[in-house]
Amino acid sequence: MLLNIKKFSKSQRSTWRYYWAHWCAFQMVAITLGIWKFKYLFHDWHKPWMKMLGFNYDDIQRFHREHSNHHLEYLDNHDLKEFDWDAMIIDNECSQYTKESCTRNAYEEIIL
Repeated sequence: MLLNIKKFSKSQRSTWRYYWAHWCAFQMVAITLGIWKFKYLFHDWHKPWMKMLGFNYDDIQRFHREHSNHHLEYLDNHDLKEFDWDAMIIDNECSQYTKESCTRNAYEEIIL
């Protein structure tokens, strides 16, 4: 395992602790893959703030997927040229380190 980060259950994913662990894993995977970009410092930055403002996790997740260019749902209302394939791969790859329900790497998650 690349990172020794606590894995979180679905019910724990709306906590600041999860956001911090996911952000760290995302940064580490991006650096390890050699595709880190400055904009990745702001990865998922809106999610903990939305939670603090009282939004429930399902609404936050739906908003995030529809408005973040590293999720396929983003393509429903945006141009393919705007999609961030690198961030999608990083996000899928780092999920195996932070989510109990995700045991597959990015290749397995996207292709299989």
